[in-house]
Amino acid sequence: MKRFRGLTAVVGSLALLFALQIPAYADVGKTGTKGCTNNSTGVTRAVSSGQTEHFPPGGGYGVFYNGSSMRVTYTNSNKSGGGWWGVYSTGSLNDAGTYAYCIADRP
Repeated sequence: MKRFRGLTAVVGSLALLFALQIPAYADVGKTGTKGCTNNSTGVTRAVSSGQTEHFPPGGGYGVFYNGSSMRVTYTNSNKSGGGWWGVYSTGSLNDAGTYAYCIADRP
């Protein structure tokens, strides 16, 4: 019985973590972490269709309405540095074309 309660707690915790990170309407998504220096800004790039949400490393948000066409979209972070990033789409998401990177801040 003790083992069952432990397994239930683990499964419940994973389900909650997953629910908090992916919007309810998203069909596909890709997440990760990107280490950017304090002198650079994180950017998410996505090749996707449908409604696409960007959460760049370091914070920020962007949403694009691509319809049924595959389009390339970008969103810059609202501050320097990196961290967690994610891209979610209600349509298709090209895995190889969707990633985060860093650009140097202007002096």
